[in-house]
Amino acid sequence: MAEIRRIRVDDAPVVRDLYRAYAAALAERYPEDAIGISEQGLSNLETLFRLGVVRDDEATFVADDGGELTGFVTASVRRGRALPGVAGEIGELWATEPGLERRLAETAVQRLLERGGGAIFHTEDAEHPAREPWESLAADVVRFSRYA
Repeated sequence: MAEIRRIRVDDAPVVRDLYRAYAAALAERYPEDAIGISEQGLSNLETLFRLGVVRDDEATFVADDGGELTGFVTASVRRGRALPGVAGEIGELWATEPGLERRLAETAVQRLLERGGGAIFHTEDAEHPAREPWESLAADVVRFSRYA
């Protein structure tokens, strides 16, 4: 069984490759959406993954199956600037094996709660929403976003 743990610096390039596989899987599943990611985008994400090692309000967790990384999730804390309050946000979540996404999501939620997240958000594609693991984690709202 894979261990869910916080990312290490030397894991960041591996998670970058996992993200590339994640984007490719989405592109194959939804060809009409023309999903893709550039090398610069992957480099930016690798920087985010590295921040997940050293910053308390950014975290990346990985599923480590005997030294092979088989999944990841990103989580961040957002502190109010003008209004009080702390929110958590779960970003990307992907795993190569069934059941790992839920464990990764639970770990991210727990971390955000420990960091003071009063509300925790995750945004899904309205056209192709992933219902799980979110519904079974007692999610109660859908976030609305509109892009010009």
